[in-house]
Amino acid sequence: MQSPSFHRHLLLALGLSLGCNAAQAATPDTGVLSPTSGPVTYTSGPFTSANPTPVPLVDTGPTCDSPAPACDSFELTISLPPGYVAAHNADSVKVTVAWDDVGAGASDYDLWVYAGVVGATEGSQTPNYRGPGGSNPETTTIFPLADGDNVYTIKIVPYTPTGESLTTTIELVSATGVVSDPSFGKQPDAAVAGAARYQNYEPFGLTAEAGNGECNIGFNPISFKLMFMCFGNGSVYRITTPERLAEPLPEACPAVWEDVTPLATSGPQPVADPILFTDAISGRTWASNLTAGPNISYAFTDDDGELWVEAGGGGVAGADHQTIGSGPYPASFALPHPLHENAVYFCSQAIAGPAGCVRSDDGGITYPVTALAYDGSLCGGLHGHLRVAPDGTVWLPVANCGAGTGYAISTDAGVNWTDHEVPNTLGGGGSDPTISLDDENTAYFCYTNGDGHIRVTTSRDRGATWENDTDLGLVHGIKNSAFPQSWAGSPGRAACAFYGTDRQGNIESIDFPGLWYSFIAHTYDGGKTWTTTIITPNDPIQGIGGIWQSGGSNPNRNLLDFNEATMDDKGRFIFGYDDGCVRDCAKDPLNNPQSFTALMTVARQTGGKSLRAEFDV
Repeated sequence: MQSPSFHRHLLLALGLSLGCNAAQAATPDTGVLSPTSGPVTYTSGPFTSANPTPVPLVDTGPTCDSPAPACDSFELTISLPPGYVAAHNADSVKVTVAWDDVGAGASDYDLWVYAGVVGATEGSQTPNYRGPGGSNPETTTIFPLADGDNVYTIKIVPYTPTGESLTTTIELVSATGVVSDPSFGKQPDAAVAGAARYQNYEPFGLTAEAGNGECNIGFNPISFKLMFMCFGNGSVYRITTPERLAEPLPEACPAVWEDVTPLATSGPQPVADPILFTDAISGRTWASNLTAGPNISYAFTDDDGELWVEAGGGGVAGADHQTIGSGPYPASFALPHPLHENAVYFCSQAIAGPAGCVRSDDGGITYPVTALAYDGSLCGGLHGHLRVAPDGTVWLPVANCGAGTGYAISTDAGVNWTDHEVPNTLGGGGSDPTISLDDENTAYFCYTNGDGHIRVTTSRDRGATWENDTDLGLVHGIKNSAFPQSWAGSPGRAACAFYGTDRQGNIESIDFPGLWYSFIAHTYDGGKTWTTTIITPNDPIQGIGGIWQSGGSNPNRNLLDFNEATMDDKGRFIFGYDDGCVRDCAKDPLNNPQSFTALMTVARQTGGKSLRAEFDV
């Protein structure tokens, strides 16, 4: 195996061969932003030479040198008078890079911000702030601010340029309210008749998946077991809730966790992207790991992990963010295989561009149907978890589509796909969006907006129109959110779980001052109204230090990229997630350091109206 430096140098060589023309440097190349200066703007470009850095899974920042690989560099001084931050402690500085794409959507420019004066970089320098990647415009926020003159270096990387000139705008953003609200997250929500209530289950006596997130959860409707998998060492756990034990106990008692890990997801090979999914009819659970498609590190079980079957899948070129889902075929399809009623889908995407999907008609043993879900022209980069509607429509949510967020959709069982931007969304939210479908095929699209707020919107016509756009965090004063996951049941019923904080600013910064808590929002009227409940009152799930969502190995990347949700036989919403604030952090998160570990946790609804109307009491 070649060393990481070999791959970096190879990619740089390939990138430099794409063009030889020098780009116009930032004009001007320095600027001062103050409360009285107004926005600072500058132009740069045109760019024709690609700089494909940072190298995924190798670098934590771009490689920038002169004359090549070229990056645009601008020295920014933020000048604030004494006492300014004390009087305006919620203010921030927003950096926006925009361009008119002359390459029919093919261009990609990345935004990086370093504290201090930074010249050449070689990939190992971690930025203090960065844009989401794959968006136009690229934006990031510098926060918190400090009195006096503070210098930052803004670097723009022409990852895949097609001759564009860029305009960068830097502005001081004033915010109302205080940065720290002592009451945020401290108390449970007031009891309301019919409102959902939750209990958290943790794996007492088992080793936590230390420092890793990406939790997946499934429910077997035949055995009533939960199957749970997080990044860690690729372990899969079977969870028996207390009322389902051979000698039943009250639901408030601890659940029983058993390690049923298949060889396919553990062992000596490195683990990377875990995914687990349980079919809602057969109860079959699929588990996969690594980043090489379904034919490597892939297995399924029909008895909750007692016996795993190693299965070779089909070829998917994508190397990241795999997802497995299953559901009915469209009405126009005859049942292709008598042994498995539902179609099974597997999708994964390239690091920054297209995504491929395959379909299995034999329960996930083989995947003969292959298609491109999106090609990077409108939607590109990371996608969320695939969902199948009762009418057989397949939905794949995508973080970046045009200037917003969106999805790819197939109405013919994955043979053909189209991609779409959801209206009135703002890209750059960081987290994957999530889609759930109720029994009448209403789609609930829950997402972190580009301004950090957690929002949801609904469609009753396969995305032709969207309505009921709602800020789910408004009642709790949530200003930043992460890792939304949703599920739906009876007509008009859906839930969306997420992490939220009351602090503004760049959540990826190690200096981010916010505490994070878990929340779940429910609707029982098709998305017209939502009730949001804190499920970890007075017990933050991430302490001070931010949540890194951008790849690499930053210390605050303990929660990685996503969580997962499902529903049990009574329609109770179940959220599988990681608690990143444990031990000393949990005792006193304001004064004790964040450990950046992660304890796998399951939140299960224990009261109130569920997602199944027939179980209302």
